[in-house]
Amino acid sequence: MKLEARVKDAARHAAKGDAPGALAALLEVWRALPAPAVAKVLDAVTAAALPKTPPDFDAAAESNDVVEAPRLVQRLRDVNAAAAVGRIAALSNLEQDPRVASELVALLEDPPFHATGSKPFWKLVFELLARNADPRSLSRLKKVRKASHISGASMRGWMAAQFEQAVSVTPMTAPKVPATVARALAQVKFKPPKSPAAPKPGKAVSTLELFRAVYERPDDDEPRALLADVLQEKGDPRGQFIALQLAANRVETRAEQLKLVRKHQRAWLGELANHLGYLAYPSVKEVDPALAKPTSIELWWNRGFPAAARLDFTTPTFIALAGRPEWATLRRIENLARHAELPEAALQTFFTSLRGLRDSGQVTAQQLRVLARSTGLAQRLTSASVVVESADELPVVASALKSLGALERLKLAFVGGLAPDVSIVRSCRR
Repeated sequence: MKLEARVKDAARHAAKGDAPGALAALLEVWRALPAPAVAKVLDAVTAAALPKTPPDFDAAAESNDVVEAPRLVQRLRDVNAAAAVGRIAALSNLEQDPRVASELVALLEDPPFHATGSKPFWKLVFELLARNADPRSLSRLKKVRKASHISGASMRGWMAAQFEQAVSVTPMTAPKVPATVARALAQVKFKPPKSPAAPKPGKAVSTLELFRAVYERPDDDEPRALLADVLQEKGDPRGQFIALQLAANRVETRAEQLKLVRKHQRAWLGELANHLGYLAYPSVKEVDPALAKPTSIELWWNRGFPAAARLDFTTPTFIALAGRPEWATLRRIENLARHAELPEAALQTFFTSLRGLRDSGQVTAQQLRVLARSTGLAQRLTSASVVVESADELPVVASALKSLGALERLKLAFVGGLAPDVSIVRSCRR
């Protein structure tokens, strides 16, 4: 079949919301025509189709999930070097995919493992990279080919040799795209399923649908009011609580609200209850308690749902809960910086789930970098505090600030008396 016809097939699949069909057709085109223009469309369809919550790694790898392929490579960072060997072995069937090549190079640019014992993992990385060679990767590989960013002389020398081999097998030039194929590629537009709208009054809906509407539209009171009505009809105290918090005279019912929260909040929080701090100090004030007292530790309930909370979890728990839709109603979080070890892929998932966040609380420079790459959140965040441990982290902060278009307040907290020149950060905030 002609390439132009196959691209048109991809366009038809994309228009119907069939991401696997569109990507399969585009990968077939790429394998015959490994050009940046084809890879760019592959990247765009993948970005639009990727679900918020990543599926189980083993299940996605075993089923050859074409949509998840690049994220599976990202998730190699989520485990230790020994476990990562098993994970990358499960990805050995990935071939001739520029998205995989790009993520593998990103792994090499910022390696999660430096110890000599991680050689089996890196050996498999370079083998997989060779099977997914992409001309776009060449310039990036050349920048790190000396492996100067690798700790340990022995490991650095071994990695440098692997880099040289990777450069030698990567195509130096890309083929030219025929004009007819280029025009067809421009027509590939993925249309993801629409987010669920708030259910209309009178329509029979389940409480699950109503909660989903709240999480999809955390700034909108309409789905919350509808949920309150349905829950009250069922005699659920959560409905009464939501209604009280949405009422114009909520100040007058504050004692009643607190009584309901103290009695039911663990049930309402579900899986999140054990990972939010200071449940014994709930607040139902009309505004965020932190505005009056920046050191506030209270779990703030607003408009019927948790709106500000201090996080308290282990890394495995965070990975398991990062994609929970319940995070969507939080407008402020605290304590993330104390968990500097959190894997980047899980952080990306978490930040995507925070649909209503406005204040990140204290974060590390690297966490801010990941946050800035979460497009929706980057355009909503108005306040952040960044813990800076070394002067080398200031350029990371400055780079992230370029994407945080709505940011109004930034606080830099220097560790250990560090007080370097912050002009680089100030220049990015102007």
